[in-house]
Amino acid sequence: MQKACRMVNPALDGIEGAGSGLTSDEIPLEEQLSTPTDTRLFAVQRALEEGWGVDKVHDLTKIDKWFLSKLQNIASMRNALVKSGNLERSFADNAADRMRTLKIAGFSDRQIANYSNLLPLQEGAAQVRDLRKSLGVTPCVKQIDTLAAEFPANTNYLYMTYSGNHDDVSSSFDGPVMDSTDSFTPRKEFQNRVRSVSMAEKRHDAVQESKDRGVVVLG
Repeated sequence: MQKACRMVNPALDGIEGAGSGLTSDEIPLEEQLSTPTDTRLFAVQRALEEGWGVDKVHDLTKIDKWFLSKLQNIASMRNALVKSGNLERSFADNAADRMRTLKIAGFSDRQIANYSNLLPLQEGAAQVRDLRKSLGVTPCVKQIDTLAAEFPANTNYLYMTYSGNHDDVSSSFDGPVMDSTDSFTPRKEFQNRVRSVSMAEKRHDAVQESKDRGVVVLG
């Protein structure tokens, strides 16, 4: 959810309540929660940050309590960082576990710097990043299985996450796709990709030939 907010609105560092600037002080919070709008999510987060319970927010929004509980966890972590207001105090105990928990919850280095009053934010984010790396908290690379485990998936649909402790791809992927040999033999994953493209082109040619002969092609 935090990453989604950053991607949809680059002006946001994550999911925020009042800090997002997308909630109104003039309209009662109850009304902002009960009225479906494109900014209601931020009103929900504001209510949770201000200590509203999941049940109360659910009564007004009818949003599933499971999702609200996840947002409440984010609000609680955010409030703890704001209350501390200092990077050293926030990570005085169990630093690595706390940092990993924050990253799994979607908090960016910039957010943590903002809540820790590290200004300017660009330098503050770099300071948080240095601390995070010194604690060994780094993302891992996971691979999306596009074949539903029916066949080995050799695709390069990858994503990075902190919810893991090992990479799904081996170090062999660090090299070029093509081996720099005299014969210039392509690697297996490249061969699979070429074979898929070739089969698709053959099917397209067959369909086009049928259409040219006046055959109705279904599917």
